[in-house]
This record gives sequence, C-alpha cells and structure tokens, in this order.
Amino acid sequence: MRRVACVLWATVIAFSFAPFVSGSFGFAEPAFAEPSTTEAHDAAKTIRVGFPIQEGFTEIEEDGSYSGYTYEYLEQISQYTGWSYEFVTVEGSINDQLVELIGMLEAGEIDVMGAMSYSESLAETYDYAVKPYGNAHTALFASDENKAITDTNIYRLDRIVVATNGPSPKSTADLKTFCEMNGIELKILECASIDEQIAAVIGGRADLALGVDISPIEGLHVVSSFTPKPFYFATTKGNREIVSQLNEAITSIDNAEPQLQNDLHQKYFGSDAAIYGLSPEMRAYIDEKETVRVGYTVGEAPIQDTNEETGELEGATKSVLEHIASYAGLTFEAVPIPEGMDVNDAIEQLRLDAVSGVLHDFEYAHDNGLSLSSPYLESLAWLVVGSGVGTSELEGKTLALTPDRVKKYGSKGNFVVYETLEECIAAVDSGQADYTYADGYTAPFFINVDRYRGITALPDSTSESNVCFAFPSSPDPMLLQIINKAIEVMPVGIANASIYQEVTESQKPTVEQFVKDYAVEIIVLCAVVALVIVTLSVLYARARSKAASAMQAEKDLLKIRADQDDLTGLLGVGAFRERAEALIERNDVGAFAVIDIDDFKHVNDTLGHRKGDDTLIGLATAIRHTFRGEDAIGRFGGDEFAVCIKGAIPRESLEARCRELISRVHDAGAELGSDFSVSIGATLAAEGDGYTELYERADKAMYTAKQNGKHGFTILER
Repeated sequence: MRRVACVLWATVIAFSFAPFVSGSFGFAEPAFAEPSTTEAHDAAKTIRVGFPIQEGFTEIEEDGSYSGYTYEYLEQISQYTGWSYEFVTVEGSINDQLVELIGMLEAGEIDVMGAMSYSESLAETYDYAVKPYGNAHTALFASDENKAITDTNIYRLDRIVVATNGPSPKSTADLKTFCEMNGIELKILECASIDEQIAAVIGGRADLALGVDISPIEGLHVVSSFTPKPFYFATTKGNREIVSQLNEAITSIDNAEPQLQNDLHQKYFGSDAAIYGLSPEMRAYIDEKETVRVGYTVGEAPIQDTNEETGELEGATKSVLEHIASYAGLTFEAVPIPEGMDVNDAIEQLRLDAVSGVLHDFEYAHDNGLSLSSPYLESLAWLVVGSGVGTSELEGKTLALTPDRVKKYGSKGNFVVYETLEECIAAVDSGQADYTYADGYTAPFFINVDRYRGITALPDSTSESNVCFAFPSSPDPMLLQIINKAIEVMPVGIANASIYQEVTESQKPTVEQFVKDYAVEIIVLCAVVALVIVTLSVLYARARSKAASAMQAEKDLLKIRADQDDLTGLLGVGAFRERAEALIERNDVGAFAVIDIDDFKHVNDTLGHRKGDDTLIGLATAIRHTFRGEDAIGRFGGDEFAVCIKGAIPRESLEARCRELISRVHDAGAELGSDFSVSIGATLAAEGDGYTELYERADKAMYTAKQNGKHGFTILER
C-alpha cells in the first residue's frame, strides 16, 4: 500500500503538520548549533541512525538490504566521514515508530535522525545540521482516473475544490498563494483524515487533495508542487562532533555533486504525472484537427527519406510519428519538401503544421521564427572528413552544411550550403568540400554506402546533434504540447530500434550498379569478345556477392548503432542485458562485474566535460583490453559500466582481472591527465542466478568497494 498514515505524511518532516507536537512549526530561519572545532576523525565511527520504515526515505528490502533517499544520502556522507552505521528500527505504525525514535534521539540512545523539519521549539531539544539535504514541496494530487486536470492545464483552471486534512495551516496558506498567483478561485473542503481526503477526490466531491510531494498517496498522483520545505539531519542536543562532521560532509557533497538532491528526489519521489494522458483541451484540439501535415527533407537516411518504390516516408521519423498517432489519436500526413525550398516557405506553400528532422538548435529556431519540440533522437555530433583530410587540420578547409546547421557551425570557417545532408556528404566524398557535420545515426549509415568511398566519420564528443520537430510560431502551442507529451512518454529506444530496419532494400545489387562499378573492366573486356560472357558472369557474381556482403554489413552496422553507446562504442544497457541473458539461458556465465568511476563528478567539474568524456572512453578501452571479445561489455549510462563474463572462471582469475583493470585504469588516467580511479563490484555466477540477481549482487559489491575506500574491488559470493 502506498497510503501514508494520516497524522505524519513524511517521516519527521511531517512534524510541521502533526497535531501532537507542541510549539511553533513554521519554517523560520534556523538557529543551528555552531560547528565544533573537534577534528572529524576524533568522533566515533559507528553512528546509530533512527530508521523508521517510511516509503521513499528509509526502507528495508526483502533481502534485508537498506534503501531510500535518506539511506543513499547517508552513504554519501560516509564517503567523507568514514562512518559506518547501525540502523535502529522499532515496531509499530509509522506514527508509533517516529514517536519512539524521536524519544530515543532526545535521550541519546541514537545519534542521528533524518527527514527532520526545523522549528524553533524542536531546536531547543535537538541540534540540526546547518544545511538541509533535501526539500519537500506542498503538492496538489489528482485522482489517477481524472483526465480533466493534468500537470499542463492546472494553471489555466478557473476554479478548483481542494480537500485538506486540517493540521497544516502553512500548507493551506501556500495553496491560497498558488491560486491567487494563477487567478484560480479556490474552495477548500476540510476533511478529518487522509482517508476522507482521498475518498473526496476519488468520489468527485473535490478536484484535488492537498499534500506533500514526498508522500505518495494510493490512487492519486501529483499534478503540481510548490513552496519547498527543507528537511535536515538532527542529532541529540549537545552532540556537536557529529553536527560538525555532518556540516562538513553535506557542504562537500553540495560542492562535488550539486545535482545529487535533485537526482535522489526524482528517483524516490519523482512525479509520474506524464503517464496520465492528455488534458481535455488537448483532446478537444485532436478531435477538431483532421490531419497534421508534417514536412520532411528527403535524403536524410536513416532518420528520414522517401522510399523509392512506395514514395512514402521511411526511417526513424516514421516510427516516431506512428507512436504519436497511437498515443494521441492524431492523423499524420508526411509531405516531402522539394529540394531547395526554405523551411518557412515550405510551411507556407505546403500548408505544413510541422517539419520533422530539424536540428534542435534554439538560435536557428529564433532566426526562422520557429518553435521546437523536445528531441526525439539524441546523439553526439559526428565529423565526416574526406580522404587525406586530417581532423586536426580543418582550419581554412571548406565545410559543407545544410541550412539548419549554418548557425551552429558556420563560424568554423569557409562553408558551402547544400540542401540535404546526403548532398553534404557527397560533396565531401567528391572533394568539393573537405568536411561536414552529421548526427550519430546518419554518419555511420552513409560511411557504409558503397558509392561513398572517400569519407571517414568519427564522433565529436564536444557537441550534440539532436533531432526534433519544428512548428511555425503560434499563440496557440497546443500541437507542440501534445507532441512533447507524446515524446515524453515514448518508450526508450523506439526511434533507435526502428532506424531503417529495411534500409538495405535500396542497396540491392542491380545490373545498373554493376555496370557503374565496373565500367572500365567492361570496356576492356569488350575487346575480347570470346571471353566477354564468361568474364562478365564472373564479375557480376562477384559484384552480387560484394553487394550482398555490403547489405549484411550495413544491417549489422545499423543494428550495432541502435545497440551501442554513442560515446564509448560499448553495448547500451538494453543490448547488454539481451547479450547477458542469452549467456545465462545457455548456462554459460562465469561472473558479473559492475564498474563505477570514483568521484566522476569531480573530474567533470575540475577538468571539464570534454575531459570527462575522454575519461569514459579511456575506461571503456581499459575494460576492452582487460576482458575478452566474447564477454558482454556495456555502459549503463553516466559513469557506470558492466561486464558479463562468458564461461566458467575461478575466483583467483576474477581477482586477477579486477587487479589488471585497476592497473590499466591507473595508466589511462596518467596518460589522460585526469588521474581517475574505479571501484569494482563482482560476483561469481551460481546455478539458478538470473540477470537481476547477478546485477544486484555485483552492484552491492561495488558499493562495498566504495565504502572500503574506493580504488579497489570487492567480490561477493552468493
């Protein structure tokens, strides 16, 4: 059950709402204890932590492991303090647990309690860390069945009825301010309990319930949150050594990982309002809109192109439009834009509602009076250079650009504008231009096309090349909002997996292509009439074999492109799992390892994101050299990597691999000048292990390695 006890909505932070605690509970400016001058390492290393079982904050999994926002933050603190923890739990309802643990904190029977709201009266009994480690927000919850109020239209409602649960005058005041700021007439329905509150919303007597975003309510979801309320760690009064270490650690975490609080909040309390569909206004727009005309530029395979046989749109854009049509109920008509026609002219002359395949570049959008959707394809930019052109010698060279890339890349030097990306690549191939920029889907596609033999492509880690829809600027952004909503809920990988699955159809071997490829040979052989039939047959068979090989290679490349991580070339998380599960099904897995860069945020912040990318590439190279090609090696995103080792492996050999990787990483760090290290968690596979069991064991081992000082490895047995 996700329903939370009616008196306390979010561990001890709910004391700001609870009726049984005396004193003032407004969020006044805290008067915190001054930090102690005692050195951090003089304090006791084992800290007793009050651990009420509260969803999202402090939880115990079925296997006995701990989780939750507070737990993860405490683990971060331990990296700076060297603390280990004794988590103290008690029996009873959440209210009973909180009351008992708060009493234990006051008596000094535990050292630390998390999720504490601040008040002057509570500060007389407990010492607080200077800085909060997160924020709760006053929130409005709608019924999961309510399609009329969404996260996008709530701000334009004329009137709302909100069910409240009495004991929080501060939140009620926040609600009134929210409504006044948005011109919404407010009616409050006071309820005696949270159960009555929920019943009022689900039964339709109230539109929304007032609550806190960190307290999920079964059957309801957040549609708006406002007015942050910080929560803190608190200690027994006078325990200044612990307060001092908390202050130092939280400050260090804020400096090193400024996004940590947001990341944890999203992980444990993130709103899932996006899944609750379209507002009535959106649905009304869809009902009235007969057909949405979407223009696309030809020659941008595999993102979008025209099928030569059917004349219809094909590529990733087609799959994205099919998803949007299924989600929103819109009907689309794909309209090819004639070569040479400007985007704005195309919108006007072809009566387009949108244009697909546009570079997600706000300067280009502003210059052309366009609005951009969220990207539906994201990748690094790729540099495509001609034969003999060095990537470090581009100054003064001729750059081929499409119109939408001029604003972004035109400052790099001499450039020539071509209408399509394919024309740009053809210009580089023929020597009319020296280089061009493409995205991570188009460049690998064209590099494998037989007719482009004079080009080389490689990713540019300093730049992104994301693709989106563009719309004519309008005072009514409804279509933009609908498409953004559809993109927001689009399953991960739907565009990547669909990229030109049948694209090689256009590359089938033909006599025409054969004659083109072997024109010189044919002229010479024609002089020997007696041998021409035999020779041509041999050449044609060879051409067909080559073309068939090229088609298969192209299919393989596109499959790899959809499966690969753009930056490192390793398997993406989905492809890695598929490969690992295939090994598991064959009972051919020896071990599983999770690798994480230590303090990677520090590398990015101090050396820059480009050096951070170089570090990730360096780690990927070290992993490849340490393990075998038959092992599954993947990047899960960020700085987390994983390896599934094929075949049985003794523990001693696994330890040797881990030591070898740590050594290679050290050498790579020295070479890159980033001096980075990794923590490795590994586990030997046992009979009956599934993917989840292996990953979770290795992940747990990795965190143990970090707790043991980082720059090392831990191997856990089943």
